[in-house]
Amino acid sequence: MAVGIIVDFLWFPIGTADFVHSFFSTICFNLEQKKWGSRFPYVMNQLPWQADNLKKGCILASIAHAIFVAQHPLFSYEQSWDGNNYSVNNGEGTRGTITFIENYCVGAFRDETNASAFKIGYSAFEKAPQEIVKLAQNETLQYLLDNHDGEVKPVVTSVFWGAGPLFCPDEVLEALNADAHIISTQLLESDDASTAWKHYYELNNKQGSLLKNLFYKKITAPSKRIILSQKETEAIGVKSEDGWKECKESFEELNIFFE
Repeated sequence: MAVGIIVDFLWFPIGTADFVHSFFSTICFNLEQKKWGSRFPYVMNQLPWQADNLKKGCILASIAHAIFVAQHPLFSYEQSWDGNNYSVNNGEGTRGTITFIENYCVGAFRDETNASAFKIGYSAFEKAPQEIVKLAQNETLQYLLDNHDGEVKPVVTSVFWGAGPLFCPDEVLEALNADAHIISTQLLESDDASTAWKHYYELNNKQGSLLKNLFYKKITAPSKRIILSQKETEAIGVKSEDGWKECKESFEELNIFFE
C-alpha cells in the first residue's frame, strides 16, 4: 500500500509503508538514541487522526447501533455513551473507552488476548501532559479497571491522546495498531462510515436515511435535545419489549428521545 501526503486536494506519494517506517526508524536510531519519539514526538508519534473527526465517527456509530439494537437487543453492550465517555466492545476480547471533553480527547484500549502488552495503573500515560493524565485517571481509565494481583487497577494495552491531532507513546504504538481495528469504521469519513454501518448492521433504506438525518441533526446542534417523530420511530422497527428498552436507552445516551 502506498503512503503519501495530501495537501489541499493534491496527493504526493512517498512510497510503501515499509519504506516510510524504515525512514522513521533511521531517525530514531541516529537522532533519538533508539528512543522513538523522544526528540521529535510530534513527527514520530502523531497519529493520522483528528479528535473532532473521531468524535463525529463515534456519534455516527452510536446512532447506527441504537437503531440496530431495536431488533437485536442482546448486542447492546457493543457501544455506549456515559456523559463524555464513549465505550466500545467487540465481544471478542477487545474493549476501549474514549473521552471527549472540551478540546481534549483521551482513549485507551485493552485486548484480553494480548496480556504481554498489559500496562498496569497509569504507566501508559507517563509521557502525557498533566491535564491528560488527570482526565485519564478521572474518566477514561475508570471504564478499564480490572483485578490485578488482588487490587483493582486500570489495565490497558494501548492509549492515545491529544487536542486536535492525536498522539500515541512509542511503547504502545504497536499494540494500538492492533487494537484500533475496534474503531476502524469510526475513523472513516462520514459518508463512507454511513455506508459501512448500513451494511454491517443490515439496515434497510428507511433506517439508513434515518441514520444520516439524525447524525446531521446531532453534529449541527450537538447539545440540542432531539425528539424522534412517529414516522422516525416506525422506521426503527422495534420488534420486542427488550428491543424497545435497549434502543430507548442507547438513544437517550445521545440526548435523543422518543415522542
